[in-house]
Amino acid sequence: MENLPTELIAQGADRLQGTSVRSQSQDIWIGRVVGDFVVEETLGFGGMGTVYRARQTSLGRFVALKFLNSGRSLSPESILRFEAEARTAARLNHPNIVHIYALGASDEVPYIAMELVSGRNLGEILTDRMKQSLGPLPVQECLGIMKQASMGLQAASELGLVHRDIKPENLMVTEKGLVKVADFGLARSVQAESARMTQTGYTLGTPMYMSPEQVQGMAVDCRSDIYSLGLTFYHLVTGRPPLGADAAYALAMKQLHERPASASMVRPDCPLWISDLIDWMIEKRVELRPQGVEQILEVFHRHELGLSIQIFSGAASQWAGDPYSGLLRDPSTVQFPAQGPSASRSRRGWLVWSLMTVLGWILALVVGRAQARRLENQADKNRNTWPAALGMADWRRVPQQQGADWQYRYAQIRADEADQLAAWLAVPGYFPNDEDWAWRAYAQLTSDLVRHTDRFRLVWLRDSLSRAGRGLQFEVLAQVADAALEGMEGNEISLLENLHPLVKETMDPNLAELILAILVHYRSKIPRDQAIPVRLDKLQTQILEILRIDPKSPYGNFPLNPPAK
Repeated sequence: MENLPTELIAQGADRLQGTSVRSQSQDIWIGRVVGDFVVEETLGFGGMGTVYRARQTSLGRFVALKFLNSGRSLSPESILRFEAEARTAARLNHPNIVHIYALGASDEVPYIAMELVSGRNLGEILTDRMKQSLGPLPVQECLGIMKQASMGLQAASELGLVHRDIKPENLMVTEKGLVKVADFGLARSVQAESARMTQTGYTLGTPMYMSPEQVQGMAVDCRSDIYSLGLTFYHLVTGRPPLGADAAYALAMKQLHERPASASMVRPDCPLWISDLIDWMIEKRVELRPQGVEQILEVFHRHELGLSIQIFSGAASQWAGDPYSGLLRDPSTVQFPAQGPSASRSRRGWLVWSLMTVLGWILALVVGRAQARRLENQADKNRNTWPAALGMADWRRVPQQQGADWQYRYAQIRADEADQLAAWLAVPGYFPNDEDWAWRAYAQLTSDLVRHTDRFRLVWLRDSLSRAGRGLQFEVLAQVADAALEGMEGNEISLLENLHPLVKETMDPNLAELILAILVHYRSKIPRDQAIPVRLDKLQTQILEILRIDPKSPYGNFPLNPPAK
C-alpha cells in the first residue's frame, strides 16, 4: 500500500475546486499603502498567498504584490516558507523566471513584490481554447513554450532549487510570447534538505502534475520537476489534462500506476520525437527520466541543428557520459534473431544494419559536435564582452587623455558630476588593454552607483563584469557589486556573508574603499534607535584598519556608533 500523506487529500480537493477565499469588496488590503507600494486590485489567489496589482511610488512602476493568506493563523512554518519563496526566487536572474523585487511585512503579514507580467498563464490559455473548441496550440508554438520553460527550470536547477509545483498555471506567457516560470513558493534548496521546513509526510504541489515520489511524500530533486514539466507539456501539446479523476486521492493513485497515452496517439500531427520526449520525462521511476534539464534542452538543440533524434524511454534512455549517447538505444536492449535455418543470414543482415547505424550515428555526432562547438564559440564571444558596460553612458563625449592613468585622474578630479559616469567608463573605453586602471575605474564607478542607490545600473555593471572574462580581479568586483545590491534590498545576512570573505582577503585600497562605502551606505539606512549589527561593526572595523583609519574616529557623516534617540 503506497504511503499517501493525508494532507494531500484536503489540499488537492481545494486546488481542484479552485475556489477563492475572499471577495474584492471585503479585501482589507485594497487601497492601502504598504511600504513603497499602493495596493490597487486583486489579481488572484494561490495555495499560500493572495496576489495584488500595486504601484511602486518611488519608481512609478506596477508590481505584483503577494501576501501570505491572512484568513488563517500564521504559523511560524508558513511565514518561514513564504519568506523562503522570496529569497529563493531572488537568487534567480533569468529572463524565463518571474523576478523578485522586494520582501517586507505589513501588520505582521509578510509580502513580496515581484515582476508584474503582462499576459496570461498557460492554464488560462488552455482553458479558453477548450471553451472555444479551438483545440491545442500549433505544434511550433508548443515547442517554443516548452523550450523556454525548460530554460527557466534549468536556471533554478543549476542553483540546486526544486520548484515542486510546475503546472500550466505557473507558466506565464507575455504578450510578446516570452514564457516565465512563476511562483517559487514551494521551492526548496536540495542542498538544505536536512534543514527543510516541511514536516515528514507533508506534501506540497498540485496532484494533477505531481511526480510519484512527491505524491508519496518522499524527498525530491530536479527530476520531480522534470516529471511535472512533462505532464504540463502533454497538456499543452494534446490540449487535454494528462490524467483525470474526481477525487484527489484517486488522482494521486493514478500518478503512481497510470500513464497517459502517448501524445502522438492523441494528436496525430505531433512529431514523434516530441511525443517520445514527453514519454521520457513522465517515466514513473526517477532513474528512467532525464537526469537533468540540460538533457531536455539538448534534444531541442539537436532539433534546431537538423540532427536526427531518437529517444527510447525506459532504461535505454540513460545518458552514459557523452551528452549525445542518451539519444541512442542501449545495446543491452537489442533483441537478437532466434536460431533457425536462416539464422546465419539474418545475423549477417543484422550486423550490416548495425554497422550502417553506427556509422551514421558517428557521422551525425561529428557534424553535430562541430556545429555545437561553433555555436558555443560564438556564444563565448558574445558573453565575454570587453570593455564591460560601455553602453551605460556616452563615454566618447569625454575628452581622451594621453594615457589610462591620466584618463583616470581626469575622471577623479576634473569631470563634472553630470559626466562622472561617462568619465569612469572612458578609462576602459579609450584604454581597454590597460586592465589595471580599467579595474580601478570600474571600482570607482561601482562606488558612485552605490552612493546614488542606482540599482538598475548596478545590476547592469555586475552582469557585464561577470561576463567580461577578464580574470579573478573583475569577478571579485562583480561579487562586491552583488553584495551592494543585497544591501540595497535590505538583505543584511546576504550582504554580510558575501562581503566577509572579501574583507578578509582584500589588500587593495580601492576595493577596501568600495566595501567601506557599501557598509556605510547600508548603515545609514538603519534607524538610529536600532542597534547596529555586531558583524557589521566588525567588518567595518577591519576595513578601516586596512585603510589605516582610526576605527574610533567618525567616517564621513556616519559615526561608527550613532547615539540612540
